[in-house]
Amino acid sequence: MPQIPEYLNAFAIMLSAIALCWGLCRMCLKGPQSALLPDFLLYICAGFLVKTVCGTFFPDSMALLTKQNDSFVAIQFVALFFFMMPSCANLRFEGLGSHAKEVGSLVTGCVLAFFLALLSAPAIAKFAPDPLFVDTDEHTRFAHFLVLSLGTMVTSIPFLTKILLSNGLLKSRFGKSLLLSACIVDVVVWIIFSIALSISSSGGADIGTAGWQILRAIALIGLTLGIGIPLARWGAAALQRNGWLDFLFALVVAGGTLAFTMLVGLEPIVGMVLAGLVAGSARDHIAEGLDRLEKLAATFGAPVYFICVGFSINLTTTPNFAMIVVFLLWTSAVKIGSVAVTTGFLRQPSWSSLGFGIAMNTRGGPGLVLAAASYSAGLVSITGFMALTLTSILTAVMTDLYLRSELRNGRVPLPHQGNKL
Repeated sequence: MPQIPEYLNAFAIMLSAIALCWGLCRMCLKGPQSALLPDFLLYICAGFLVKTVCGTFFPDSMALLTKQNDSFVAIQFVALFFFMMPSCANLRFEGLGSHAKEVGSLVTGCVLAFFLALLSAPAIAKFAPDPLFVDTDEHTRFAHFLVLSLGTMVTSIPFLTKILLSNGLLKSRFGKSLLLSACIVDVVVWIIFSIALSISSSGGADIGTAGWQILRAIALIGLTLGIGIPLARWGAAALQRNGWLDFLFALVVAGGTLAFTMLVGLEPIVGMVLAGLVAGSARDHIAEGLDRLEKLAATFGAPVYFICVGFSINLTTTPNFAMIVVFLLWTSAVKIGSVAVTTGFLRQPSWSSLGFGIAMNTRGGPGLVLAAASYSAGLVSITGFMALTLTSILTAVMTDLYLRSELRNGRVPLPHQGNKL
């Protein structure tokens, strides 16, 4: 255990580096060069470059933070919470029945992509020049295939929110459908991931245990929403209209929901989604408070989170980049194709189906969390970790560039029709 002053010194260096990244990026985004790159990519690159420089001048301090990174994880966790919760608070369920098929087709496409990836993963692993997973016995290999398939299925709410907001599509039917579908998909992803962890730790698959975990997660999610939403609406209705009071109330409701979900054993990302849904259910009464949370997320939450993403990228070990390209192409083809096919049954224009597929292919933040959790649990190799990490970032860039191109050409996917979702 290092001495406290030494650790505090390293922590101060990390905070200073994050603050430096934030300040430089905010300055750059005020200039004309901000249109050349997606905002989040600029933050990620700045985080990676500043971390590399700090590692050069303060190698001992950065090594200490690498070995004992609880403080770094805490900063990233808080930033993700302040970014993700307001995103989910935008989702409204009134009027959902008018286009439930649309949301259902997106979720179905992601589930189809998961099963196609799971079926094709053994073939990819067999012919891969460098295994994406840790080569273990046959009993636990299924858990590794599950993780790779989840890396295909996962869709990022935070990255999608940022991309849709940057392109003026956050309030559109297209944007709301994407976010609600991503919300449902990511909850399913983290339920299955907990099953993969159980399989890996127990040394084999147990259908009974897996079924119990799924039922337990569904029951806890239902309990959280069933109790949290009425309480949030009742408390918000009792408040006097005051912006700062509404802000504190929304923060307490969201924080309490997150704490409860983690206490009962749900994954933190699931808790953040539920926290946003519970707080957002009282939007009619605390709209000004939620608006202030969104501004806080845009100013600090999102930038700090993406800077931390850049900090977490580690290229000290050279992975097999050919295998990473194979993973990117394989999973993207499966995900985009599956979603495009399922939305195509709704008789959407072909470019709209492709747009849905590319947008739902955004792995982003949850993909990065999945990469870190899988690697720390020994479920993937360094190549698998880097494949999940780089794919999560590159697919987000792909989505942003595609939507910019569509908007420049005058094609707005599913514009403001039936906005309330």
